[in-house]
Amino acid sequence: MQPPEQPHSKGLVVIGFAESFSSPEVTWSLVEAGYEVVAFARRDSKAALGSSRHARVFEITAPEEDTAATIRELEAELGRLIQPTNRPVCLLVLDDAALWIRTKLQANPRLTVVGPADPSVALKKDLQIELAQLAGFKVPATQVVTGENGGAVPSFGFPLILKPVGAITETGGRLDKGRFHICHNAADYAAALEKIPQDGTMMAQQYVTGTGEGLFGLAARDGVMAWSGHRRLRMLNPAGSGASACVSIAPQTAEVAAGTNFIARSGWRGPFMIELLRDEQGATWFMEFNGRIWGSTALARRCGLEYPAWAVADALGRGESLPHAPVAPAGVVCRHAGREFVHGLFVLRGPRAQTTTRWPSRGRTLGQLLRFRRTDFWYNWRRDDWRVFVKDSLATIAGNVLKKRPAKRA
Repeated sequence: MQPPEQPHSKGLVVIGFAESFSSPEVTWSLVEAGYEVVAFARRDSKAALGSSRHARVFEITAPEEDTAATIRELEAELGRLIQPTNRPVCLLVLDDAALWIRTKLQANPRLTVVGPADPSVALKKDLQIELAQLAGFKVPATQVVTGENGGAVPSFGFPLILKPVGAITETGGRLDKGRFHICHNAADYAAALEKIPQDGTMMAQQYVTGTGEGLFGLAARDGVMAWSGHRRLRMLNPAGSGASACVSIAPQTAEVAAGTNFIARSGWRGPFMIELLRDEQGATWFMEFNGRIWGSTALARRCGLEYPAWAVADALGRGESLPHAPVAPAGVVCRHAGREFVHGLFVLRGPRAQTTTRWPSRGRTLGQLLRFRRTDFWYNWRRDDWRVFVKDSLATIAGNVLKKRPAKRA
């Protein structure tokens, strides 16, 4: 597939994976800035972006099936896209799998990769914890668990969460995100340890409850720009999952200072998100660092923050096109139609098994879902590309209602 070159285009941007939550908003940000967009998708994934009139999508083998084939096919397609054009060609990854694949691609002088030369910090959660502590963030008590020390209960006790050290890892030629386990007692912990491979490495971490927040920015040539924040209003699954609705907030000075320190110590370049959790006492805890475009890009764009387009411009050395000290308004709400629907189903069903989560009220939730204010917006909605919104919403509902998912708890 070789898209025709547009004479007035600023360049071609290849994004992926197309199934990523942010792919429609990333596409529209880039298109509005004058770029053409081509996206790569997992074969047979039927990504909602495939319905867009603003992006071309090609399919490759899923890395969860065969990483070698994924790399080979993506390199071949990138070569075909680069060869016939004299305009800039950029690669912008949207999820952890694509970030991992990016590290394996052969260097091409005609391909500009958005992000740092070494994105290790975004893939290694134990390194993130170390840097976060040095940067000044409050970090949950953490212990690396291996086959040798796994049997001993961590000194910080229960409840705890057991999760992979790597954001994503390759096992037997396939990528795997791994699973996390919430352990409320020694029996839960022992059961979870039995599911860890003998040579596997996990992190046991103090389980902190609270409200999820995000700290966002773009590490550009002249330092971090466009700091912004959001808070989760609702999650698809109240027991713990991605957000179904979030609201923009003003980042606190102390958090920005710690974030600036973290970016400086890590040497990160490009867009990033620092995931935080605010507990009932008002303290914020560092959860993880995401070195890629994030799922709530829709909210950032509704606030006038075009992180995808700015990241590409910075990577291409077009700093003069970046805005000076953009400030996002607080109180803007963005909602995902499909996830909001599923959230309602979860609340109506009620909690299952043991949970540390305070379950939402059915009546209050119904009122929240049916109320739509002037400051509310939808994820992945664009009038001239409405098919993406419909396909994304229906796929989200079907994927959660019809698909049998394994339990995450030990």
